Amino acid sequence: MSKSKGYYIIEGERKDLISAYPGVMKKIDQQMIILEEHFEMHTLFLEQKGGKIAKRILPGSRLYQWEKLIKEIRKPVFIYIRKPGLDKGIVFFLKAIKRRYPGTAVILEIPTYPYAKELYSHNIKNYPLYIRDILTHKQLKNYVDRIVTFSEDKEIFGIRTIPIMNGIIVDDIRPKQPKGESSEIHLLAVATFQKYNGYERVIQGMGDYYSQGGDRNIILDLVGSGDVLEEYRELAENLGIQERVRFHGPKYGEEAVPYFHNADIALSVFGCYKNGIFLSSALKIREYLAYGLPIVSGVKEDIFAAHPFPYFLRFKNDPSTVDMKAILRFYDKCYNSDRNCEQLISEIRSYAKKYADMTRTFSPVTDYLLNVLKQQ
Repeated sequence: MSKSKGYYIIEGERKDLISAYPGVMKKIDQQMIILEEHFEMHTLFLEQKGGKIAKRILPGSRLYQWEKLIKEIRKPVFIYIRKPGLDKGIVFFLKAIKRRYPGTAVILEIPTYPYAKELYSHNIKNYPLYIRDILTHKQLKNYVDRIVTFSEDKEIFGIRTIPIMNGIIVDDIRPKQPKGESSEIHLLAVATFQKYNGYERVIQGMGDYYSQGGDRNIILDLVGSGDVLEEYRELAENLGIQERVRFHGPKYGEEAVPYFHNADIALSVFGCYKNGIFLSSALKIREYLAYGLPIVSGVKEDIFAAHPFPYFLRFKNDPSTVDMKAILRFYDKCYNSDRNCEQLISEIRSYAKKYADMTRTFSPVTDYLLNVLKQQ
C-alpha cells in the first residue's frame, strides 16, 4: 500500500545550507527520516534569489519561485514549511494550495520566536523587510493550520501552535571516550558564532579568574566560524588569556569528533537576552548530551525544564560575567572521585536517549499529521 504524500519546503539551496548551517540541514534531514516512517516525503527548495519575472511583477515577493513549487506538488496530505522570509509570495502560494487541495494541512515551523530582534534589529536597511514581515504574517492565519514552535507560546500570529523541543537521532553519535589524566579543563563551544552566543561573558569570566590569582588550567575551545570571533579574539588578547582561548575554525563530520571527545564541559548560549529570548531549544545541546558531556548555559534550556538533570549549570540570562569558580565547582561535582568517567558519560547519554531523541521530541508533529490523515 502506497503512503500518502507530504512535502517539506526549505528556503535556500541544499549545498549552501550544508556549508553555512550544517546543524540546521542535519536537523531537517533527521526530521525527514521520522516523517518518512509514515509518509512518502518530498523535499522542495525555495530559491533565495529573485528572478526577473518576480522582480517585475511583485518586487521582493519571489512570486516566480513560489509558482515553481506549486507545479511540483501533487495531492499532498500536508505541507511542512521551515519559515522562509515572509512576503506576498508565500501568501500567493498558500492560497493556491488551499484552493487546489482544500484538505491539505499546512504546518509552518518557526525555529526562533520571537525572531524580530535577531533578524531585523542589527541593520536599519532591514526595516522594510520587518514591515513586510508584519504585513504578511497577519494573513497567515487564513491558510496555516499549525505553527511548530520551540517556545512556550500556545498561539503565534493568531494560529495554534505545536510546541516541541529540538531533537537528534542519538544513535547516530558515538559517546565520548573517557580522557586520561590531564591538568587541563576543556570548555567546548561549537557554533556559527553570532552575537546571541554571548561567549564574551565566558571569556571575561576567565580573565577575571586569572587576574584574581586563579591557578587551574582552563581552556576554552571555540569550534566554528562566525561574525563575532574577531571580537572574542581581541577580548582574549586584551585580558592576556589568548593562549587559553583557542580558535579552531569550522569542523564538519568526523573532523569535529575529537573536540567533543576532548571536552570536559560543553557550553550552550549566553546571549539570548540580546534577542529577548528566555527559553532555549538549542540543537547543539542535544549533541553534547549524546556525547556524554555536562552542560553550562546562560539561559533556561527546555530539555531540562521538566526533568531533573544533575549535570546542568545555568547562569543568569543577562550581560553579567560568568563566574569561573562556579564552573570549576560544577566540574568537580561532575568528575568527583566517587563516580568514574564511564558512569558519568553513560548517565548523560541515557538522559539524551530518553528526552532528546528525535523519535520523542518530534512526535507531537507526527501525531498531529497522522490524525489529519485519519480524517481525510
